[in-house]
Amino acid sequence: VEPPPLFDNPPHPGLTVERHGEWERVDGATDDASGADAVRGGLLLDDRARGLADAIRAFDTASRPS
Repeated sequence: VEPPPLFDNPPHPGLTVERHGEWERVDGATDDASGADAVRGGLLLDDRARGLADAIRAFDTASRPS
């Protein structure tokens, strides 16, 4: 499928990105959530939030005037 989906090749480590309608365009599906665990989900969310904060700080640092 061209262009390849963004969620398969993120532009920054730890960043999940998708174009509107991309999952349908590539005939994708999500995992079965029946085995989800709230504690593990909370830990994953915390980890992703820290990663996003790190990415925002890195962008801020990189884009400041010298």
